[in-house]
Amino acid sequence: MNATQIVVLLFFVTMVAAIALVRGADLRAKRHFEEIEQRKKRIRWPAAH
Repeated sequence: MNATQIVVLLFFVTMVAAIALVRGADLRAKRHFEEIEQRKKRIRWPAAH
């Protein structure tokens, strides 16, 4: 393996890891937001009446 191949491989691995982290964080945030929305519906704020 020469230096160029190593650099390309490292870049590719870094990109895949970054995409996986962003996707995971996005899904976690979405799930958290949905939980908050469900709680709001369950509580029914006094202002709504």
